[in-house]
Amino acid sequence: MKISRLLAIVFASLVLIIQGVSAHIVPPENLHPLAASYRRAMFILNLNPVVWE
Repeated sequence: MKISRLLAIVFASLVLIIQGVSAHIVPPENLHPLAASYRRAMFILNLNPVVWE
């Protein structure tokens, strides 16, 4: 009897913790194909970005 009560308390607390920690998913940006390829190349090749100013 005590074990089932303890398990119920642990389960309820885990459910409350999980609900409080949930996050939303951020959709990816829709970039122009040229800008996306530049960004991808900078990431894959580990290059320094060009200063446009």
